[in-house]
Amino acid sequence: MFKPAVGGAEECVYQLSRRLREKGHDVVVYTSDLLKMSPHYVHAEKQYDQFFGVDVRRFQATRMVGNYPAVLGAIPKLLVQRMDIVHAHVFGAFITDAAALISGVRKTPFVFSPHGFLGALSEHPLRHAYMLLSRLNTLRIARKIICNSRADAQYYRMLTDPKKIEIIPNGVDLDWIAFGEKRTFSDQRLLKGPVIASVGRVTKSKGFQYLIQALPIVSQQFPEAKVVIAGEDFGFLGDLRQLAHDAGVEKSVIFARLSREEIKGLYMDCDIVAIPSIYEGFPLVALEAMACGKPLVASDVGGLRDIIVPNMNGLLVPPADPEKLAGAIISLIQNEHLSRDIGRRNACEAKKYSWDMIVDRIEAVYQEACPNP
Repeated sequence: MFKPAVGGAEECVYQLSRRLREKGHDVVVYTSDLLKMSPHYVHAEKQYDQFFGVDVRRFQATRMVGNYPAVLGAIPKLLVQRMDIVHAHVFGAFITDAAALISGVRKTPFVFSPHGFLGALSEHPLRHAYMLLSRLNTLRIARKIICNSRADAQYYRMLTDPKKIEIIPNGVDLDWIAFGEKRTFSDQRLLKGPVIASVGRVTKSKGFQYLIQALPIVSQQFPEAKVVIAGEDFGFLGDLRQLAHDAGVEKSVIFARLSREEIKGLYMDCDIVAIPSIYEGFPLVALEAMACGKPLVASDVGGLRDIIVPNMNGLLVPPADPEKLAGAIISLIQNEHLSRDIGRRNACEAKKYSWDMIVDRIEAVYQEACPNP
């Protein structure tokens, strides 16, 4: 999928494509017409369009196996598309596997960014067969594999030639943070007391349920504490609302579907950003929160370990542990000096994740993947 679809990989592909165009490259994005896969398919209206200057070719997605929609219409177009290099994104996506196969047939340099491990197929009964096919196709054909975290790199080194692996983190749009409209959040909602924000797709894997379970513990010391869960529902919102009701904190949990500018306002107005995910690749939410000068409380998983040094950028807690999560949140609320120091440090630290710097590193990988003229 591609923007305006919501997600970290979608944002990464957009930022990369836009900046490569600004550097003088011709970029065409091939993608499905899906804007959302769960709880049901939502299709874009246009097949051929531009998204803020990026040329996009969208092809009809049809259900195949699980959340692995087929995008058959892209294949004949890719076979004749003029291209010097192919960069595919997301492991476990039909269009990624098709692009790898076509690149192999056409002997076009192929670069692959997994953005995680297995994704939609992680619990599917055919996942082992898919892994075998991927090792024979996508992972074999790729000249370079760009992993955004050390955790992902460790996985892929076990599946393919370790020399192919490059670790390049995701970036953050510092211009979006610094410029543009600034909307407040807490003033509009009349929030009082500590505000803990958590941003992302509303799915089980994001771990919002553990943040809700942690809130009664936090409320014992800070009765006015509020949790704001901001994101588009991917079929799990009803469960979270019921959980908040059962835990007796429904009045202290706000579920919000916000625009990008409103999300920035939430970052600015909150006290802590929580990322209680069960699994994460290299979450943009963490980088955006850092750029806004906020301390992080996050699960000790995936790329979050690359971003957060405990007591320097935030606090790490075991995943799926509401008590430890609550303890970390309480610790930062109580220690205002530490929270301010972390926030100031994060605002500076985020600059090293500037998309302009990240795109330069990816461009260098393209040059390495292409044969000498």
